[in-house]
Amino acid sequence: MQRLKIAFQISPVTDPVHDSSLCLMRAAKRLGHQVFYYYGDALSAQNCEAIVRCSPFLGSHKDLWGNKSELAFVSNFDLVIMRQDPPF
Repeated sequence: MQRLKIAFQISPVTDPVHDSSLCLMRAAKRLGHQVFYYYGDALSAQNCEAIVRCSPFLGSHKDLWGNKSELAFVSNFDLVIMRQDPPF
């Protein structure tokens, strides 16, 4: 299976046990994909290219606090999943 570099745009997590975005991120990580996350306000444009300040997700909700962030071009990701304010 091809390993993907995946970015998730998520809302702030208030309930890590039941958060559906975290569930998807954990599943992607278990499958061996590189997973990153960011919040909507971290997305911007530079010279007509979308950029994002994102952090690696290592597999636990505890990764959402205090991780080092990095600036990345959105085009460098194989997949971007927008989970901003999901209904479930």
